[in-house]
Amino acid sequence: MPETARVLNAVAFTTHLANAPTGGLRDLEIYSIGACYAFSPALAWGLWTYTQFQPISDGSSNLDNFEIGDKYGATSAMYTQFGLHILEARRQL
Repeated sequence: MPETARVLNAVAFTTHLANAPTGGLRDLEIYSIGACYAFSPALAWGLWTYTQFQPISDGSSNLDNFEIGDKYGATSAMYTQFGLHILEARRQL
């Protein structure tokens, strides 16, 4: 293997979650809760996620993420599915 290919392979993936630069981010909080319920040929689910970013300087950003959906199997080969995804973002100074 040529030396340049060895060097490129060695530095291709040097950033992991453990050493990713935060870019001035002091705190990151994520809370979520979800549920799924199956009844007969139908399936319903819901998910809520709250994310808060706090930079080193003043202010913060909050994200509320809502997701609901259902799936109904008319036959084993045919089903219908519905999903709704809402993202609400707020910035606090």
